[in-house]
Amino acid sequence: MLMFVLLCFTGTAYATDWTEWPAKTDVPIDKVWTITFNQPIESKTIHGSFNIVDANGNKVDVCEVHTGKNTVAIYVNPDYLYGTQYFLYINGVKSVDGKTVKPVRMSFTTITPQQDTTPPAAPKGLITESGDKFFKVSWQANTESDLAGYHVYAGLNQSYFVMAKTNSGSDIFTSTYIQTNESDNDVTFYFYITAVDINGNESARSEIVSVTPKPAYQMKAPLKLFSDDDKNVYLGKLTSSKYDSESVFNEYGTYGSKYGSNSIWNEFGTYGSKFSVYSAFNDLTPKPPMIIDGNNNVVGRLTTNTFIAGGIDPNKIYDVLVKLGF
Repeated sequence: MLMFVLLCFTGTAYATDWTEWPAKTDVPIDKVWTITFNQPIESKTIHGSFNIVDANGNKVDVCEVHTGKNTVAIYVNPDYLYGTQYFLYINGVKSVDGKTVKPVRMSFTTITPQQDTTPPAAPKGLITESGDKFFKVSWQANTESDLAGYHVYAGLNQSYFVMAKTNSGSDIFTSTYIQTNESDNDVTFYFYITAVDINGNESARSEIVSVTPKPAYQMKAPLKLFSDDDKNVYLGKLTSSKYDSESVFNEYGTYGSKYGSNSIWNEFGTYGSKFSVYSAFNDLTPKPPMIIDGNNNVVGRLTTNTFIAGGIDPNKIYDVLVKLGF
C-alpha cells in the first residue's frame, strides 16, 4: 500500500535561475500535475517547493501529495479558471541523499470552454383564443435542456413586430402562453414566438398567428324561425310563452300545432318530417330551419343534426329559451 503525505501551502518562494519547461495549453481546469523525479526525493522538502501563480502574480493555494518515492501530485482547490494563464514553480526539492533539484518554471493556460452556438428549435403548435377584451396565445413547450424561455413578438400587421415584455419587465417568458383581459376589441393582433437558451441563442421564429378580441354577441329578441329554402318561410316565434299566437309552443296556434303546414311539430309536413331536407327533425339535413334574432342575424339552427354548427335540438330549445329569458 502506498503511503500519501498531503501538504497544503499558501505561500511562495522564487529563484532567479530557472529551467523553463515547455509551456502547456488547453489544460483542464481540474488538472492534477504529476511530477516524476529521476531519483527518490526527501518528503520533508516537498512542502513549500511547489507553487502556482497567475499572470498577475496572484498566488493560488496548492496541495501536494507525495505519491511515491520519486513522484509528487499537485492540484488546486477550487479549480483553475477557464482561459487563464498560470505559472508552476518548483524550487527547493531535495533528493534523499541531500542533492537540491535545479529550480523549474512552466507556463500553462487552461482551456476556454466551447461557446454553444446551437439555437433551440422553433416553437410549434400555436393556438389562439379570444373573447370580450380577451385573447390568449399558447404554444407547445420546447424540450431543450438549456432552454431559458421564449421571446414573444407582437404586431398590428405582419410587417412590423416588437418584443413583448412580461409583467416584471423581462423579455424572457418562461411560461408557454401570453394572455390579457384588457385588450381593445375588434383589433387584430399578430404574434410569433422564438425559443431562447441560456447562452442567448435564439431559434427561428414560429408560424405567425392572429387573434381578434370581440365583445360577446348579445342576441336581441324576438327569436324567429325561418326555413332555409328559396322561400324563407316563416315558421313561428321561438319564445317560452305558450300563449303567444306565433309561438312554436302554442299548441293551438299556427306554428305550434302538430297539424299546421308550417309547423315544425307536424311530422308529416315539410318542416317536421324526419325525411324532409328542410326539417328540424332530419338527423342528416344540411339545411335545417334558421334561428334569426331581432338584429336580423342568423344565431343558430334548430335541428337534430348534431354535425350542424350552432345547432340546437328542437327537443331542448324550450329550456334554452327559459334560461335566456326569451
